[in-house]
Amino acid sequence: MNLGAMRFYVPLLFALLLLPSHARAAERISKEEFASQGRKRAYYLFVPDSVKAGAPAPLVLLLHGSGRNGLSLVEKWKDLASREGFIVAGPDASNSQGWSMTDDGAELLRDLVETLRAKYPVNTRRIYLFGHSAGAVFALNLAMLESEYFAAVEKIERLRKEADDLEQQAERARGDKRP
Repeated sequence: MNLGAMRFYVPLLFALLLLPSHARAAERISKEEFASQGRKRAYYLFVPDSVKAGAPAPLVLLLHGSGRNGLSLVEKWKDLASREGFIVAGPDASNSQGWSMTDDGAELLRDLVETLRAKYPVNTRRIYLFGHSAGAVFALNLAMLESEYFAAVEKIERLRKEADDLEQQAERARGDKRP
């Protein structure tokens, strides 16, 4: 390849490489703040490009486990939310070691939902709650208190232990002698 052709193709190659990453950069997770119970609270938000005004989208609130923050779950749900066209928001607990009914109660989630409704087309009949570990316990408690507010609640607890138990059962069934 001659020098003239290289001068043409190299910038073209860089432009093509940057184009897909720029398109993906538009769909990003942002850290936001809102007011709840007189305090500033943080949450992580992902809104797919497919969510448009006039077409209400489902909202999934993600409640993290102990020692984590809202970002830990929003990152895991981002691709599914993008594919399926729903909004995900992961608030931070007031204490990263766990959720508190007094500091993080139903008011926190209602305030977050109202903040999101003011900015995005949220389908109020399709607001879901998902919790992991300590967030799962909190989600179940909130589901009992706010059963008319959330369309459904899902939880994951002790996933690693359950997977280990299943693996041990499979090994016993195969007759493995490994410890």
